Amino acid sequence: MPLNIFVLDDGDTRWALYKATTAGVGATFVKISDPDLLNAVVSAATILATILTGLDTGSATVVTAADNILSAIGKLQAQISAEQAARQAAISAVNIAILAGDQANGAAIASEETDRIAADAALQTQINQLPKFQKVPFTLIDNRHIELNNAVTNIMISKNGITLDDQAPASDFTYNDIVEVEFNEELMDDDIIVVRGNYYLAP
Repeated sequence: MPLNIFVLDDGDTRWALYKATTAGVGATFVKISDPDLLNAVVSAATILATILTGLDTGSATVVTAADNILSAIGKLQAQISAEQAARQAAISAVNIAILAGDQANGAAIASEETDRIAADAALQTQINQLPKFQKVPFTLIDNRHIELNNAVTNIMISKNGITLDDQAPASDFTYNDIVEVEFNEELMDDDIIVVRGNYYLAP
């Protein structure tokens, strides 16, 4: 049968190529080319709108010439995902190491601070136990005797600004911690007496 090619309107007012498959009246024809269909298939919009049905991202192997577009895209995505996972794992490991180091440093600093506070407290306790040399109130008993109304030691007495080194208590811490001091000479009404001594403070 000779090859008969016809150009006919396929119903959209545009031409298409047909080939006769049988001869004679009532012959049948097969469309062998339709520019409308061809343009629609290869248009950029059609390609961009095509979904990736069957995409497989389970293999991260290298793309080869034997891969089709769908399998190649799947392999590339698997490689990207694996790289991201590895990078995130490395970042997490670094963060954990930094956190552990910070915690260790923080614990060391806290321990040092605790030791410093304890040492300061111990030092303050020792300071508090040191005798405090200061003015001591007293009561004039007569013109040769005074009483100190607090328990003190290392008594130092001055009269009119002059220290009386030879003055000593007549009695030490008698009757309710009262100290009585006896002067070697009588006190005058205009004498200025100052008593100093050490107080022991409770820690």
